[in-house]
This record gives sequence, structure tokens and C-alpha cells, in this order.
Amino acid sequence: MAVIDVHCHLVPPRCLPMEAVAPDGRTYGLRLGRDAQGAPCPVVNGQPNRNCDPEQLWNLERRLRDMDAAGVEVQVLSPPPFLLFYALPSHTAQEYARRFNAALAEITTARPDRFRGMATVPLQDPERAAAELEYAITELGLHGVEIGTNVNGLNLDEPRFAPFFETVQRLAVPVFVHPHAVAGQERLQRYYLGNLIGNPLDTTICIASLIFGGVLDAFPGLKLIFAHGGGQAPYLVGRWDRGHAVRPECQALPQPPSAYLQRLYFDTLCHRPQALHYLLLTVGASRLVLGTDYPFDMGDPQPQATLAALPAAERAAVAGETAARLYGIGDGAGRTPASKARSTTR
Repeated sequence: MAVIDVHCHLVPPRCLPMEAVAPDGRTYGLRLGRDAQGAPCPVVNGQPNRNCDPEQLWNLERRLRDMDAAGVEVQVLSPPPFLLFYALPSHTAQEYARRFNAALAEITTARPDRFRGMATVPLQDPERAAAELEYAITELGLHGVEIGTNVNGLNLDEPRFAPFFETVQRLAVPVFVHPHAVAGQERLQRYYLGNLIGNPLDTTICIASLIFGGVLDAFPGLKLIFAHGGGQAPYLVGRWDRGHAVRPECQALPQPPSAYLQRLYFDTLCHRPQALHYLLLTVGASRLVLGTDYPFDMGDPQPQATLAALPAAERAAVAGETAARLYGIGDGAGRTPASKARSTTR
């Protein structure tokens, strides 16, 4: 069984730079600049960012060497969250999404043995997002979609997102949910807490909103994968069940929240074997997928050690069996773009 990493970010070389100024006056996206010492440095959302080696972010040959060294056969590539562009006008965001998706599809089509790809969509406009997803899957041949845990402060249980989830369910593709523009930022400025606490916090809010908001009942076919081990959700679900039992605000669900948690997927990025073991006990091996957050410094640099710490009987499912099923790995060369399929059958 191939070792498959479902949480790894890439900026296709054709997407350098990818930067825009939003109506709020802020700069979003990425360009290559220099830090205060004059060294090459990614500039993310207008600020120098030194949380990864820039070459690892977009150099494919370097990436392949790193994959081989880490014992990873396949990466499921997704955009870094700073390329989601939810703050832009939706038509502009769709143009950026199309550019990213087309560039990513070129990479995954050229190397289906090593890569799968997840699209990005302008989720601030759910109908436009649904259309872009349909194009990315059926025409470009991508294999899923990455979305943020919120869209400009809106939780994903808002009714406006229903057209997007309807399309996702119909296309039967996985959704990788990654924290973005996290809650409580005004209190998380020091000590890198925006990442250390904010990222798992926003994932937790997202999962709770999807469960209590009835999204999983409305769209039972969704295949949702959550980054960073699901944040605090696995450790709070008992409290959520108690709320479901005693609080009228929580009783619209036909089942307790813990039953819905079993229908979600989570990556292994917990940074502590004990936490990963608890997640395994809570949801089972068939709901866990390997995730490293390559190439960022808060990722898992030793995925083989993470897998080795799991019970031997459950290791294969987490290493790649579940991800292979979700992303169609091992069933041939992968998803073929519809446009390419048409040209080869004439």
C-alpha cells in the first residue's frame, strides 16, 4: 500500500506571483520577496513569511526528493490557505481560482503516480464556487476541493452554502477543510498563538457548526476531511453530547454529535502520539488519513515515525488505504480530464 499524504500545500510555479489588493485595502496572496536580511523570502498577505523553505513550496523536483526521503509515495496537493482569496470580489476570486486550478491540473496530469490535486473555489459566492468546482473536476481532472473553515467570518452551516454542498455531494469528491482567518485573532497575536491555538480552534468551531447546523443530515454523502486532527472536536464531543441531551439549542439533531463525528475524516497532524491514539479510539482507523502539512514548519517532518507509533493492525488504513479510496489512487492513472478524454476518443 502506497503511503499517501493528504495535507500538503503547493504553489504551482505558473502561479508566481499570485497577489491582489482587496476592497478592504489589505494585500492577499503570495509573491517572492526578501526578508530584513535580504534573503529570498515568500511575502504572504503583504508580510515576509519565514515558516517554510520557499523552494519547497513551489519546486517540484525538490518536493519529489523530500517525498522520497520521507517515504511518501503520493501527495494530495492543495493550495496554501493564503491563496483562498475569500476577501476579493467573487468574480476576481474565481479568476484566481481558475488560474490556480489549471496550473495544478497540469502537474497532477503529468505525474499521476505521485500527485493528486484539490481545487480552490470562490466560496464567498457559493453558486460561482459550485460552477468552478464542477469545471475543476469534470474538465481539469482534479480530485477534490479545499475550503476554509469559515468564509469572511461566516460559519459553513449558513444556508447560503447549500448550493456548493449540493454540488460536492453530487460529484462525490472529498473536501479538505483547512483553518483560515481564524477566530479570536485579536487575542492571539503573541507567541504564534494564531497558529498554535487559532488553527485548531477554528476547525473545532467549523465541525460543531456543521454538526449542530444539520449540514451532515442535509448532505449525508459529504466526505469531509479536517486538518490538524480535527482540532479540539474529538476531545470536546462528550461535552457536545451532554449539550444535545440537556440544552434546547442543541436538540434539533436526530442523533448525538458523537455519531456525526464518526462520519468525518481527520488527518494525523496531532504532534503527540497520545493525542493521535485518542483520536484513533474515538473515530477508528478508517477515518484517519496521513497529513504532514508539508512544507510548513508546523508540519510533521517524520510521517513514517507517526505511522510506526500506531497499532500495526491499523497502520495500513491510516498510511494510505483510506486516502486511496477517497482520491481514487490505485485505480489506474487517476481522474482523466473530460477535455482530454474527448480528444483521445475522436
